[in-house]
Order: sequence, then C-alpha cells, then structure tokens
Amino acid sequence: MRTTSRNFLSPSLSILLVPALLCFAGEFSKTKAFNREWFDDDEHDEAPSIAMDDMGNCVAVWQAWESPNDDNYNIFVSHSSDGGRTWSSKTALTQNDGALDEINLNQTPSIATDGHGTWLSVWQYLGPHQEANGSGFNVFAARSTDGGASWSRPKKVNTDRLTPSTREEPWIASDEHGNWMCVWIGAHEIDFDYFIGVYFSLSSDKGRTWSDPMLIGVNDFPEMPKVASSGNGNWMITWMHELDEGNAIAYSVSENNGTTWTTPKDLTSDADIVECLNYSIASDYAGKWMLVVDGASESSIDIYETHSTDNATTWSVPGRISVSNENGARSNEYPVVATNRMGSWIVMWQRFSGIWDNIVVIRESNEDFSAWGAIKPARHHDKPRFDYKWATALAANRSDRWIAVWEWTHPDAWDRDLCFATRDPSEKTP
Repeated sequence: MRTTSRNFLSPSLSILLVPALLCFAGEFSKTKAFNREWFDDDEHDEAPSIAMDDMGNCVAVWQAWESPNDDNYNIFVSHSSDGGRTWSSKTALTQNDGALDEINLNQTPSIATDGHGTWLSVWQYLGPHQEANGSGFNVFAARSTDGGASWSRPKKVNTDRLTPSTREEPWIASDEHGNWMCVWIGAHEIDFDYFIGVYFSLSSDKGRTWSDPMLIGVNDFPEMPKVASSGNGNWMITWMHELDEGNAIAYSVSENNGTTWTTPKDLTSDADIVECLNYSIASDYAGKWMLVVDGASESSIDIYETHSTDNATTWSVPGRISVSNENGARSNEYPVVATNRMGSWIVMWQRFSGIWDNIVVIRESNEDFSAWGAIKPARHHDKPRFDYKWATALAANRSDRWIAVWEWTHPDAWDRDLCFATRDPSEKTP
C-alpha cells in the first residue's frame, strides 16, 4: 500500500489535528419517527433517500413492503418545509398494478433537487403491466414542483428496446443549471452472451423527456452506480466492480454535460481494502469532492476517505478515518457523506459492537480536508442499544442545516421503520 502524508489517527488522538479556532459537529437532535403511526404497521420501510434545498425544504423517498407478501414493493414519499423538524404524512408514489399474487416491485429509490423548486425521484420497477421492452426491471421517474406535496405520473426513463434485459440500481443528480442525469446498471443478452454495463441518460426539461441511454463504463460485474455534479455540466459517475482479488470503485468525469468522458480509473485500489462494501460521494459545487467507503481488510471493516480539490481530476490516496477493535467497535459500515458547501463535510456511519449493540457516529472535516474532528456519537447521550440502525441517508444545505435518516429495527418489533435527526446552524461545538 502506498503511504500518504495526511494523518489518519485513532479516535482518541484525532482531536490533535483540530486547530483551536475550528468548530466541528455538534450533536444532532433527538431521534424521532417520521410519523408515529408508521410504527408497528407491519410495513418494512427501507432504503431511504433524501434531498434538501437552501430554503430548508426536504423530501424523502423510500421503498416499503407489507407482510406477508414480500413480492409487492411500493415507493413512498414524505416532505418537510422546516428543515426536517416536522414531516408530512407519507404518500405513495407508486401503486401495485396487478393481483396480490403477482410480482410488483418498485425498489431502490433515489431523489435529487435542482435547488430551484424541482425534485425528481427515480427507481427500478418490475410488474405485470409495464411496457414491453425486456423481461427485467425498467427505470421510472416522477417529478414534483411544490416541495414534494404532489407528483407527476411515473414515466419510464430508459428508452432502449434490448431484450431480454434489466436495468437496476438507478441514481439521479442535478447540476443545478437545468441538467439532470440518471445512471443505472444495465444487463443485456447479446448473441447468447450476457453483457453488463453502466448506463446514463440526460434530461434538460426537468425529467419530462430523457435521452437515449448511453454506455459509460464496462468492468467486471459493475454494481452500485452513483452520479453527482459539481455544477454547470460537470459530472462524475462512480461504480463498484470486481478485480482479480476483491473489488474497487471506478470513476469517470465529464466536463461537457456527458458528451465526452474520461477513461475510467479506480479510486480505491491504492488502499489496503480487500473488498468495498458500501460507498457515498459528495461535491461542494466548487471543485471539491469526497468519497467514503466501508472497506474490508484482512482483519477489520473500516471507513476510508479520499478527496479531490481540482474537480475530480486527481485524488488523494484513500486513508482510514475509523478504527475497528477500538472503543468496542468490531466494524464500521454503511458510510454516507454530505457537505453544506460552506466548508464542512460530515461522514456518518454505523459502528457495530455486536449483533444488536451498535451506534451511529459522525466525523467532520474542514474545508480543505486538512483537519478532522473526533469520532463521536451523532447524539451526545446516544449509547449502544439493543436495537439495529443504519446510517443510510444524510443531507445538508448552505444554511448549515443537516438531516440524517436511519432504518430502525427493534428485536421486539417485527417491522422496520424510519427515523430522523436534525442539526441546526447553532448546534456546533468548539
């Protein structure tokens, strides 16, 4: 493994990196349910995605299935106009369109906003009455122009007619200058050979129409594609792919709204990571980027970070920002990263100490990534509990408001629910 001049210290020593005048993350609010009646409703609420604009409008989407039929998933949405303090009742973006014994799968939702009043959500769909273009999933999208209160009729994003085929794991982003991009994994059978690639499609009319799908990356078994923008037609697409041993995260960059792309390169092959499990990317729309990943080495699972200060042209060598087997942590998983675009970057993840003994923690970096705060619970009084949580979604805005969303399961309850916590601008600690 190549070494780096940056310091990645244990949690007990990392505070030494923090200059005295810097303020890092204060605690988030008390964890709350999106809506009390959601608890014990026999629905499994999973895979949340969240976006927030500078006015404090937030929209969250997620998938849910109801016992006993796990072949029927729908996409639900809730919105907030006060920075995530209170939320609307949930509404369904999708409806099952067949009999209860038929497969209706609306899954893996992603949401983004252009910051100017438009919100788009995408997801994968497989059902009995979808348009006939392949035997697998298609990508659908819906649009809101009133902060998530109402939505357009879902419309198919992909226009290809390859069959048999499937399109899965969609992700969406906006460059906040009128352009939108959706990426997904496409698998097609061509001449009896199975072809898997990373595809993208563009929209310049707020999701009303989409370009024909274009291929961006072909690696060994790509998965988990994501797209993010740094503004004005600049994009980066990332995905995970297999290596001879383990896997890595690859990326490609476009500076002309997807017309041309750089040759895909690996971001994590220089780290002591045997296998990448989950990852997250964020941009401050001013040339800085961060990618975080939970990487499995030979002895532990930890959070690694790499960043760019020249609009994703070059990247730092990945470094570890968590330490397993310290302070009771057996592994660190499910990282998410967000920035308020004003100099603060927060990484949030799940620290496991046992099967049911875990806690959500955060660590904050300053604007130029030269100093990291200490690892601390998302809430000061949060202790490991006999329940199960995932740090699955995190968003922030330029007003320095933050919101985090968890999947939450208690062993005494059968269903899985969603909880949230917020942090206001005043909630900083020196």
